[in-house]
Amino acid sequence: MSDPKEEKRTRFVEVAIDVISRYGIRKTTLDDIAKAAGVSTPSIYYYFPNKNELLRAALSSTVNSLLGEIEAVVHSSGPPEAKLIAAWRTVFSSARQSGLLTNLDAMTKSEVLHLTQDLVEEANRRYTVLIRRVLEEGQTKGAFLVKDLEATATVLSVGFLGLLLNTAGNAQFDLIERQIENLGDLIMNGLRKR
Repeated sequence: MSDPKEEKRTRFVEVAIDVISRYGIRKTTLDDIAKAAGVSTPSIYYYFPNKNELLRAALSSTVNSLLGEIEAVVHSSGPPEAKLIAAWRTVFSSARQSGLLTNLDAMTKSEVLHLTQDLVEEANRRYTVLIRRVLEEGQTKGAFLVKDLEATATVLSVGFLGLLLNTAGNAQFDLIERQIENLGDLIMNGLRKR
């Protein structure tokens, strides 16, 4: 049997993601979210003590969804090179679709990163594990020559996460998203077994 309280909480998170994607984090208020959900603002306070906690829940939900998509890419058929590029493309397209990292000015980005530092660290840890799996597969299949799997996975995951976070909310984000193939080729040239 489902938990009505958890269902309501999940619904508020979904609505928050939608509203934030349209207006941005700074401009979105709990009143906006309540209105979009068809409830009074005090109803939201029953589930979330403040906007920051709702924002954390929205980001956590988005990150978990993203990692699920990347896990599907990692477990899909196809060459490891294609999986790495697909994983990177998934990160950027998911960030765009969620809208949570768009419309961010420098101050808001800094506040959000401070608020969600533990979520970002956990997401990066899980992402690194997934990238390591692809590198291991590439090494097993003779496609990659990687001297230190852990270090390479860490550099690739931290590098792409850093790229995502540093370009979120600015014009470079669009450029980098369009250039994922070229960035992937550049990185692949360093990984490929010769």
